[in-house]
Amino acid sequence: MAVSYLFTHDCSLALINVSGVVLAEDIITDIEKYHADHRYQAGTPEIAIIKDIVDLELDFRKTIGLYERMTYLYQLRAPHTRMALLAPDDLAFGISRMFQTIASAGSVLNVGVFRQEGPALGWLKRSETELGQLTLWADQPQGTET
Repeated sequence: MAVSYLFTHDCSLALINVSGVVLAEDIITDIEKYHADHRYQAGTPEIAIIKDIVDLELDFRKTIGLYERMTYLYQLRAPHTRMALLAPDDLAFGISRMFQTIASAGSVLNVGVFRQEGPALGWLKRSETELGQLTLWADQPQGTET
């Protein structure tokens, strides 16, 4: 799975790009790296862009397991994080809605699912300008300075 993340200069928004073959273990590993980044601040709103999925190795049972592990990680570092999942295609949107439904039963992550950037950014109370600044650096390797 290809995952990269970027922060705005003031670290008030994180952009996470997810593509390729999606495995639950890879997502957890990348969240641990993301949380360990020196720029990460607890509670930073996140927008995850989920596109160009080649294969999605998540069924309902694995999605529940993924949520439980993510809950543990976020509860330690960033309870009540707002996470917008931007999923323009049907496969990514469907699995994102399944994740959102599971997350709605808990109180650690506040998850929204969107097909377009505007509503996702509005829900995070961020501007399209902030996302535009981030996407300029979207081709940088994971965890690089922006």
